[in-house]
Amino acid sequence: MTYSIKIEKEAYKALSKIPKTERVKIIDTISDLANNYENGKQLKGKWHGLKSIRDGDYRVIYKTLQVELLVLVVKISHRRDAYR
Repeated sequence: MTYSIKIEKEAYKALSKIPKTERVKIIDTISDLANNYENGKQLKGKWHGLKSIRDGDYRVIYKTLQVELLVLVVKISHRRDAYR
């Protein structure tokens, strides 16, 4: 079952600031989430209910909405800043 992908405004803005070569890889990773949304690491604490997937030096933080068959990308950030 394929999920649709939605990127929140803040995550999209962060994605546009990433260098093009790395941006293309991150977009491929996000596209892959439509079929493999369970591959991410479950987060804890204030990030409870979200998952994170690593792509090089960047993290894509997302959640899945089962009822809507939607992967919602909440944040894209360098790994040193991802959980702040």
